[in-house]
Amino acid sequence: MKPTLFYFTLTLMGCLLLRMTPAAQGFMALEHEDGWRPTIMVDKVHEPHWDIAYSYGDDCLPEDKVNDQALTAAVTDALQIWLQPLRDYAQRPIVNDFRYHLDADREIADFQVVFYCEKGTSWASVPQDAPPRIRLFRGMQVTLEFMVSLVHEMGHIFGLADTYLWADRWGDPELDKGGSNNSKGTQPFSIMLGTTNYKDGGLLGRDDKNGIVWLYKVTYEGLGIRECFFPDYRLEEKPLGCVPKYSLIFALKHGVEVDAILVLKDDEGLDVNAQDAAGMTALHYAVLYRYKWVVEVLLARADIKPFLKNKDGQRPLQLAEAKGHKEIAALILTHPKARAVDPKRTLTTSWGVLKTIK
Repeated sequence: MKPTLFYFTLTLMGCLLLRMTPAAQGFMALEHEDGWRPTIMVDKVHEPHWDIAYSYGDDCLPEDKVNDQALTAAVTDALQIWLQPLRDYAQRPIVNDFRYHLDADREIADFQVVFYCEKGTSWASVPQDAPPRIRLFRGMQVTLEFMVSLVHEMGHIFGLADTYLWADRWGDPELDKGGSNNSKGTQPFSIMLGTTNYKDGGLLGRDDKNGIVWLYKVTYEGLGIRECFFPDYRLEEKPLGCVPKYSLIFALKHGVEVDAILVLKDDEGLDVNAQDAAGMTALHYAVLYRYKWVVEVLLARADIKPFLKNKDGQRPLQLAEAKGHKEIAALILTHPKARAVDPKRTLTTSWGVLKTIK
């Protein structure tokens, strides 16, 4: 990794760690207004090829317009990043032939990208009766910063909305769900928030991938735009999208221990014993990923039920034993419910405890 990319990576990671409020996760559609449907690229993923018009901004000098091959290759990479979840899901071939046309008429292309030489705020437009357009203000060098912006804007032309929509866009301050800058729907590691998913080593987060598959099912499989087919998500009407049912579990599954602690701290009505589609509780996931801090906080809560089983019949203690997390297993054994089995705490093995706890 080049030094500039390394420092940029550290900066992004630092920003995530310094976030002071928990995130409300989810994904949203641009199809959020009844009777209005934009021209989006998810509608064309089964076509044999795409014609892509590209051009340079008016701020570029003649000597700046020499990086065509690198720029078009970056667009192809960004497209493939979004199309891969559909290749993994769909039973039909997905477009894999991209034909680039410099300074072509936008109206004859499937979409257009305009590269600007000066740095600034990039944006995408998805009108109802014209091809989508991306305006990328990231200069001519294909850096990590360049790719983050490009993949983010590409998400828009496929049909996904930002997950940090301003609450007052809808004239209703009650829409604010926390996160940075009084924004709605921020989440850890999502390209639609403008951050990268370091945990899984790619630019898309779990919600990004779920979102593009959701749009595909709406377009090709008759799924209603107000339906969430993922078992651990629920519909949110305004702005239209799907959000996880269990914010604490979501944070733990995405490897964001700090977010999990903030959720525990700030959400007084949180059901810490909620079980997802796999029967896993927050404590299961904290044990699985060895988040000792979260395990300690959970076990300190009066309402915790530390011996619930998942659908495989495993309690958190069994999971800790199976994974060799001896320190975490010892923490669970200090819980009052475990001590109630043997007041003198002379338990010989954790398996003996499990046989007696109901």
